[in-house]
Amino acid sequence: MHKINVVSYKTLPGAAADNLALIGSVLAELHEERPDGINYMVIALDDGGFLHIVDESAAPRPISEFPAFSKFANEGKALRETGPEFRSAKIVGRYGFDQTGSE
Repeated sequence: MHKINVVSYKTLPGAAADNLALIGSVLAELHEERPDGINYMVIALDDGGFLHIVDESAAPRPISEFPAFSKFANEGKALRETGPEFRSAKIVGRYGFDQTGSE
């Protein structure tokens, strides 16, 4: 099984849109740079929570070194009600999740 990292947190009331803008910048930079070995997905939960799923096990450069991610990590602190909580996980299977779209 393949190891990934899962990060979860909840934003403050009214802060989800600002958090989404920061996430959008991270995704835009990754789409522009197209780094090898990074798989990154973000899920917004209905309660204001977010899950970031990161696989950078084969990446020569970790996602934390990208400027947009550094900005997200620093500015996002003020937007969070809880977390972040970091967990290691393993992919046991998947169907239909690929790079063809963001929504």
